[in-house]
Amino acid sequence: MQYNYMDYKEFYTDVITFNKYIEFRIMNLENKKMFSLYAENIQQIDSILEQYDKYPYNIYYGVNTRPDKVRKSALIPYRTIFYFDIEKDGVKPDLGNQEYYKELSITADYIIEELNTLYSLKPIALVESGRGMHLYYKINPLGLDFEQNFKLWYKNVQLELDKDKPVSSIKFLDSTFDRGRIGGAIISHHNKYPEKPLRKIVFCKKDSINSMEPILNNMSVPKFGKKEVISKGRNRKWTDETIFNAPEWKVLELGIPILQGYEINNKLLFALKLLMDKYDIKNRDEVSARFQALGYGFKDMSPMTDDSLVYSTSILSNWCLKHWEFCLEKNFLLPYAIPYSKSFRYRTKRNFVVDDQCIGLKTPTNIIDYIKKWNNKYCKKVNGTEIFYIDDMKENVMRGIENPKLKEWVGKNKFLDKVKLVR
Repeated sequence: MQYNYMDYKEFYTDVITFNKYIEFRIMNLENKKMFSLYAENIQQIDSILEQYDKYPYNIYYGVNTRPDKVRKSALIPYRTIFYFDIEKDGVKPDLGNQEYYKELSITADYIIEELNTLYSLKPIALVESGRGMHLYYKINPLGLDFEQNFKLWYKNVQLELDKDKPVSSIKFLDSTFDRGRIGGAIISHHNKYPEKPLRKIVFCKKDSINSMEPILNNMSVPKFGKKEVISKGRNRKWTDETIFNAPEWKVLELGIPILQGYEINNKLLFALKLLMDKYDIKNRDEVSARFQALGYGFKDMSPMTDDSLVYSTSILSNWCLKHWEFCLEKNFLLPYAIPYSKSFRYRTKRNFVVDDQCIGLKTPTNIIDYIKKWNNKYCKKVNGTEIFYIDDMKENVMRGIENPKLKEWVGKNKFLDKVKLVR
């Protein structure tokens, strides 16, 4: 194992510190499972690196020390480190690409200059994280009383810096502010990539320690508009162990193309976070790391801060309706009941109605709209019972679908039975 020992020792001992444990999170890239080891000294870190710094493992570590052998943010009383995750948006070149490395360096310099000008904050280290860079700031221990203000401050700084960033394709908006946040372990290799890049230190100035309390005490807390309230849905109870069997997670395992309009962040991750909130899922870092291992990049999985947002199965169901062709290709069936149909007393009847106007049904949403018009036109109530012409409707819908792939999707999902009562 080759590394600059003094840089390595200096970073873990004087920047991160052993107070009392540094958590190391080991991921098996083949089965996506993770486990934690805890180091109290450099010798124990050496042992971890010797055993796991090789394929199929990736080594991550908790940037804020743990007082006990814990993983959860709620059990970490102080924050002493935060950092910016600087990398290309989308497919990332390796760091041997000189133009890409220059773009990363220019962006890091931009953040350093802006934070120094605005808040007199100075970085303690810059490291190569694999195919990106992590810019570290060390602060005097910041307790839980400042947690909410810190997160608001950090997100606001990210957004403001993003407006004038020097390289449009380089991002640093990932939510890296969670106290329990893990990052690539310094002087380990990122074994996911074929070149297995070393996560090495670019510079380290161990005396650059900042005070955040005056900044947070004087900050103006932003006021956010009220978000859309999502009606609560039903589901089985998920746990830390079973959350990876939930449809909201399984859909992410399909290899969804990034930056191609599949709404990974604002729909799928949104639904997954709300599901985890509903069932008080604690292993957020593991979910985040597994998500990153799927190839999507890092995303913070911290709980939502707006209590008015609650989980609903319709978030994923509506995503499936919109992206039905992708779901058909991946054989991902509708995981939940469609929320459009109501249950009430009804019976069916045949009238052998042929609707010549039923043409050009190209999407599941077109089908739902057509069935709604059909039911409102032909259905009637007799002695308190609704009469539906379901078989007639099905025949007309199938006649109106020209795309054989959509017919296949409708059949596989038993879709017409799921939406037959929509009004």
